[in-house]
Amino acid sequence: MGIVGLEAELVSVPGNDIPAGMACQFIASRDGTKIRAAMVRPAKARGTVVIAPGRGDFIERYFETIKDLMRRGYAVAIFDFRGHGGSQRPYKNPFRNGLSSFRAYDEDFTAVMTHM
Repeated sequence: MGIVGLEAELVSVPGNDIPAGMACQFIASRDGTKIRAAMVRPAKARGTVVIAPGRGDFIERYFETIKDLMRRGYAVAIFDFRGHGGSQRPYKNPFRNGLSSFRAYDEDFTAVMTHM
């Protein structure tokens, strides 16, 4: 597990700008799958909130929530599970999941939490 070494991109749209100071990168899960993860840490954070989006979700959908949490003084860590958002997909067909066990998602979560 660890950093793949590539910065990952976030998409900003009018009215849904990237939270100030948010950094995004790829983290390697145990099997080498690239997981897109982002973190923002305000000065003197009161704690950290981890957002684990659901199936079909992606980091950008949570920008408003992240900004609200930052205003309250919290750091935020968020990531796209494998096969979702900007994380690596196991198949060329982006609508095919192919996950045979929840273990892979658990390993993605562990990789993100270990790194962040």
